[in-house]
Amino acid sequence: MDEKALEEKSVKFNKVFELVIAILLGVTAVITAWAAWQGSLYDSTQAKYYTLGNATLADGNARWNEASQTLAQDMNTWNQISALQVDLDYANFRGDTDTAEAAQYKLDMLMYGVSDDLTAAIEWANAQENYATPFEKDGVIDSYYADASSVMDEGYAQIDQGDQANNWADKLGLVSVILAVVLFMLGIVGVFQDKRTKLIIASVSVAALIFGVVIMLQVPITWL
Repeated sequence: MDEKALEEKSVKFNKVFELVIAILLGVTAVITAWAAWQGSLYDSTQAKYYTLGNATLADGNARWNEASQTLAQDMNTWNQISALQVDLDYANFRGDTDTAEAAQYKLDMLMYGVSDDLTAAIEWANAQENYATPFEKDGVIDSYYADASSVMDEGYAQIDQGDQANNWADKLGLVSVILAVVLFMLGIVGVFQDKRTKLIIASVSVAALIFGVVIMLQVPITWL
């Protein structure tokens, strides 16, 4: 093959190669912009769920404290009811009608303000052969904290969603770094005159681009 033919072949190769590099640069730039945009959306999602989660957990903690106060009040009420029942039984044993009526009246007034759940637990306790408190019944203590626990579980779930969004954002950040390297390599490939060097750099760039795209495809697409 003469020198002119070799030169023409080299010129043709350079033109095709430059076109391919230009296309790869454009594709990589678009993918980079997409990955950056998706990453920013996931950053916003992370911030949103962390804010919601912390607010929900604060609400759950407040409800937990309120439940603890309610439980303490009910325990105090039970202590008063238990004492009045002892007084009533003793008065009936002695035949002291006035004292028994007074104790019964106080007992009725206390029971009037007791919740249905606690009333049912008291009836359960009174039905036991041995002395028992209403709070020994299965599920009674847990029932006080059921609402708070539900709210706190929701808060933890929101925090988990924020963590997941953060993981996706980290992956997209890695993609952006990989694609930045690809853009750099594609940008400098034209500087080299040796055909083999150009092909090696271009091949490595394409491999890195595919690697970055594979990672990016593992991340679910999110929208505003």
